[in-house]
Amino acid sequence: MKFTRVALLLFGISFSPCEASTDKDGVPMVDIHGTIVTTNDAKALAFAKEWGMPLPRKRMIDVNGKQMPLQEFLLTYCQGKFQNETCSRGSLISRIDSSSGPREQLPKGL
Repeated sequence: MKFTRVALLLFGISFSPCEASTDKDGVPMVDIHGTIVTTNDAKALAFAKEWGMPLPRKRMIDVNGKQMPLQEFLLTYCQGKFQNETCSRGSLISRIDSSSGPREQLPKGL
């Protein structure tokens, strides 16, 4: 009887979905630099084309195998977590992106 319970417990644990590692604040451990992609928003693309602006781009972060914009990551995981390293770096990167657009070369330390 004991063996059956232990076997069922181990079976359940082995097939449970793997969570991405999180830090002590519950923020996922991610590469906050992410990747920069061109947006697919038809309205934004039409506006950029009409005014001769570069195509709109945004920084995407990979969280648990899903792509998420940096702003959405900050709103989802970093509300009130100003001391968290990932959140503070993400906030600085977000400010840089909002002022001059996403760029590959970031200042040292970010």
